[in-house]
Amino acid sequence: MLEFHAYNHQDSGRHGTADTRTSWRENPDFTPDNDPVQASAQLIVFARERADWATIVKPYLLRQIFCIDADARPSSDGGFTKAGQPSA
Repeated sequence: MLEFHAYNHQDSGRHGTADTRTSWRENPDFTPDNDPVQASAQLIVFARERADWATIVKPYLLRQIFCIDADARPSSDGGFTKAGQPSA
């Protein structure tokens, strides 16, 4: 996790283009490890296999999904500020 976004300060029309898979894959920070489709698929595999929470699922979530990057930034509107509103 590099940054949490304040979606209530965003222009949803401008931000909508950033939510497409194509836009995500064009992001220079994209890697297979942070692909949300792959992460979701892995959680389905864990559920199907009845993976142990303490030794498999929880460590995966902490390492891959809910990890805070050392270079994390304060919350913002992610560059999609609503017209007439100051940046969050």
